[in-house]
Amino acid sequence: MGTMSKTVARMATAGVALALGLGCLAGCQGKADERQAGRALDHVVTEQDVMDYLDDFRKGSATADDDAWAAWMGKMGTTPEKLRAEVVRYLAENWLVERAAEQAGVGVTDEEVDQKVQEQKDLYTSDLAWQRALINSGYTEDYYRLSVKSDLLREKIKGTFVSPTQVTDEELESFANSQMSSRITRRTSAVFVEAERDSNKRMSAKAKAADARKELLDGADFAQVFAKYSSTKHSEDGNMGYDLVSVPNVAYREAMAGLREVGDVSDVVEADDGYYVIVVTDVFEVPEGNRYKLSQFPQELLDAWRAQMGTTGTSDEYDAFMRENVSEVQIAVEPMPDGLPYDVEPVAAAGAGVGAAESEEQGEKPADEGSK
Repeated sequence: MGTMSKTVARMATAGVALALGLGCLAGCQGKADERQAGRALDHVVTEQDVMDYLDDFRKGSATADDDAWAAWMGKMGTTPEKLRAEVVRYLAENWLVERAAEQAGVGVTDEEVDQKVQEQKDLYTSDLAWQRALINSGYTEDYYRLSVKSDLLREKIKGTFVSPTQVTDEELESFANSQMSSRITRRTSAVFVEAERDSNKRMSAKAKAADARKELLDGADFAQVFAKYSSTKHSEDGNMGYDLVSVPNVAYREAMAGLREVGDVSDVVEADDGYYVIVVTDVFEVPEGNRYKLSQFPQELLDAWRAQMGTTGTSDEYDAFMRENVSEVQIAVEPMPDGLPYDVEPVAAAGAGVGAAESEEQGEKPADEGSK
């Protein structure tokens, strides 16, 4: 909808929990304030919903103290009334997206959210850098996950309106050649031994990955080594696809840079969620200046590109559906009552009482950084 200001975009999206029907995640205490702050169609956003959202943000950004909160609002050039209206609209909009997804017959699994969050974490050099990015953007990881789920729902809705079968062979051939211009792509398979970074099983997982690598170098059959050592978290059979269309994380891509020929085996590759041993299974190249026919491209690449082309762009049908189901006219904000806990007069005093998370200019939310 584009109505949410950059101020709220930088906040922790605790309120998305409401939109996804997860209730109050902030641990509400005492009697909830059920007064209506706003609504989306017949769905009510309560004053408690707004308070929970802002309370979570204040805790995460070191502005729980009223003086720090007043200084932060002064720095950002906003007021409690403006923030309340923005939060109401944001919560209402996310509820409308959830409702639209149900109407479109689509949903998002926890595994899909896990993968998207992991993709973003892999853009950072360490878990500490990732956590700092979350804090500077006003997020906790749990609430960031909820925001990711809402974004994925929009993508799923859009996918119901454009089918890969609408892409002609001529269009696909032209796209394939443009993707392969002066490029080489390698298909890989990988043994993956799962172990989260803070797990006490990291050492044993690395040792298992090293054993798998030794067996592969000694000529063992990949399928047997995969069955013996590998998790199926990233692939049911180890096939990770071509690197032009499918690479799980930065560490994996960097390791592939040293692999040139079919049969090459990588060193043990460390990632946040475990260890990989990568094997090159195909190398495909279109020589510079050449143009290939569709039949000359690997089918696996063509399938990925056809799907990509089919879901690229905005269809008229999708636009019409979203205008009908996720629209500003469906959202109303009630006048702000007195006595709300976040209703503090802003103070334009640079840096006064502002926590460390606000000591430097905040960036966009982590999902926007490095996004394609």
